[in-house]
Amino acid sequence: MATETTDPDDDELLALLNRAFDGWGSAAYFDWKYGDFPGYDPATDNFVVTNDDGEVVAARRVFQRELRTPSGTATVHVHGGTAVDEPYRGRGHYSELLERSMAHSREHADHVVTFNRAGKITTEHHEKNGWRKVTLPVHTRVLSPSRVLAHYVLDRDLARTAADYVAPLDRRLTRSDAVSKLMARAADVVYGSGDVDQPGGDESTAGASTPGSEGRFEVSVVDGRSLPDDLVEELAAHLRDDIDVPYHFRRSAETIRHAGRYPDASVYVARDADGDLRDFLVAGALRKDGFTEYRVVEQTWSDPAAATRLFERLETDARRAGADVIVACSERRPGSNWVSLGTEYMMWPPDFADRDLPESPASWRLTAYDVL
Repeated sequence: MATETTDPDDDELLALLNRAFDGWGSAAYFDWKYGDFPGYDPATDNFVVTNDDGEVVAARRVFQRELRTPSGTATVHVHGGTAVDEPYRGRGHYSELLERSMAHSREHADHVVTFNRAGKITTEHHEKNGWRKVTLPVHTRVLSPSRVLAHYVLDRDLARTAADYVAPLDRRLTRSDAVSKLMARAADVVYGSGDVDQPGGDESTAGASTPGSEGRFEVSVVDGRSLPDDLVEELAAHLRDDIDVPYHFRRSAETIRHAGRYPDASVYVARDADGDLRDFLVAGALRKDGFTEYRVVEQTWSDPAAATRLFERLETDARRAGADVIVACSERRPGSNWVSLGTEYMMWPPDFADRDLPESPASWRLTAYDVL
């Protein structure tokens, strides 16, 4: 057995990820998250364990990001999950890869962060060791409750088969605003978090325009892989102007292009009557075992009325495509029929950096593009 920092074969690494994480993702998703990721250096960012035949049996990935802070720009290493093939578990490979990747980050990064979910072993380990955390503003629009329950909660073949029969009915039910709001309120009792500020999208604020906005918008949809250069620059400038919090990961024309290359991504753009850009969002689709999740990769909230219109159009398109759920990591709750989760975190070790990071969600701008 050998542990090394190397550029593993893409097909071999993807196969390991799918075995270790029960259908991690498609080749298109792998290309987006690995090969196409800005700044990715396969020779330094992958930590792997190989067996005597040279096959990759465990791997851990580090993503290099730039974090804007009140004191300037910091280099952040986002540590992804550690994949260990089942026959090789219990041999210390997880701890070995963790130690090697952390040693690398201590030499080359100002901060280390991970993205975790409540109830997971890694999350509980971090909490016991005093890791800090900020709750992510994750919201879901459930389009097929039976299929979401079967795939995310029960995860059983029988439940999935039953959901396939029930889904056409409950999809029609979720078209009812009253039913969807009732479901969202019930889910908030179970999953909601009072730690996440959600001022937008609620009944009191949804659809409210900013001063000067006519409240009428034209929404256009562009293939994410065919974005014109001038539109990319316009979106990047708008996004930078939209950021008004002290901590956020760097955004640029390059990151906009990369977001647009997310699997099956479309870019939704809202303009006012004068043709001025008000807001935009980027959304793509992840498919697994017949289950379809639409994910809002990036979005802005300059004008709540415009942003709300974009989410409404996205829902229409997602329903037409047979999606089961839409997921967004957004500073505002997209609507009162969305479920706000308090179960997703960004975490970091307390003793890594001289300056700690804030645990208040109000200090951060984080979207699904950041959650790696």
